[in-house]
Amino acid sequence: MRMRSLILLLLLAPLCVNLFADASERSVQLPEEYLDRLETLRQEKAQDPMELDPYGGWINAPKTLKNAPVSGFFQVAKLAGSWWFITPDGHPFVSKGVTDVNWLGATLSEGPFHDIIVQKYGTEQAWADAARNRLLEWGYNTVGPWSSGSMASQMTHASIILDMAGGNGPRHPNSVVTDYWDPAFVKHCAAMAHERAAPYEPFVSFVSEVNRRVEAWHAQAGEEL
Repeated sequence: MRMRSLILLLLLAPLCVNLFADASERSVQLPEEYLDRLETLRQEKAQDPMELDPYGGWINAPKTLKNAPVSGFFQVAKLAGSWWFITPDGHPFVSKGVTDVNWLGATLSEGPFHDIIVQKYGTEQAWADAARNRLLEWGYNTVGPWSSGSMASQMTHASIILDMAGGNGPRHPNSVVTDYWDPAFVKHCAAMAHERAAPYEPFVSFVSEVNRRVEAWHAQAGEEL
């Protein structure tokens, strides 16, 4: 039986290789206009070392990407046919980051993991300094949602979760579904935005804020929809 399986595997191997090769070729095929733009960028900047501003923006970008206004805040702009993040200094920026860079640890709550962090770093500021250095060393330029507020002063913060559908927002009677038409929902949204976004107001290294990705339509523990 084992010999038959081995023979069948050897017979099918070339077919599998061809299938994977075909799929790989299809996955990297880009529209001609994108290929032309990539080639232009390579020719214009292939030999130049990349210079970055304090936020990770591309200082010595090609001329076609240097038409963005300087606003003092993060913004988006369409340059050479594509949308880019623009840093407060007016340079195109590609966000590469991770979520949950948090002083409390992976569980986002005090516990054994957080105790280890405290034992190693002592203070949140020392931890934040070390986290920033490590992320930059690994090639990241952004921290994402669920990261500690202390990281906002360290490097670009991609987004925070406003969670407007959660919290103590109005619910439909006898349901966990958020009532978006309840007049109280407007006040709830304003309160949540202030609570979640206010700590980041002093920092221009803040890209965006988003509502909760998963709305509060799930059943709470011990409840049924």
